[in-house]
Amino acid sequence: MEHITCLRCGSGCRSLLIEGPPKVHRVMCKNRRCKCAAEYFQQDGRVVTQEIIPSW
Repeated sequence: MEHITCLRCGSGCRSLLIEGPPKVHRVMCKNRRCKCAAEYFQQDGRVVTQEIIPSW
């Protein structure tokens, strides 16, 4: 599992791998004050940021 950092606050994130195709990492920030979410696509073993989805 790759290390994923929140692009909004810089905290670490936890991710859920959703089997595809394509495989998608559903990422939730560990910082409860930030509460953002992001979607990552895993391509060739690397995680590529697709979109940042604010949850507020």
